[in-house]
Amino acid sequence: MEKEEILEKYADIINAESCVHAYILDGALYYKYEWLNTVEMMAEVMYFCIDGVTETEDPRGDIVPLGRFYKAEKKGEKIK
Repeated sequence: MEKEEILEKYADIINAESCVHAYILDGALYYKYEWLNTVEMMAEVMYFCIDGVTETEDPRGDIVPLGRFYKAEKKGEKIK
């Protein structure tokens, strides 16, 4: 996907308070999702990727390992 398409299509995810970092790498959106677990009173952190090709049941995209997110963080374009 192109940058403009990603920014338009996933604006709600990117602009959410729980999305703390977002990057575009190779036409895919990678983002760090962080929120407070109110039961355990600890921060929960997950890393997601939406490539626009792979269909997932979760609208947030695929959960990715930290290594893939780190690659996007180092080589991708920061959008948030």
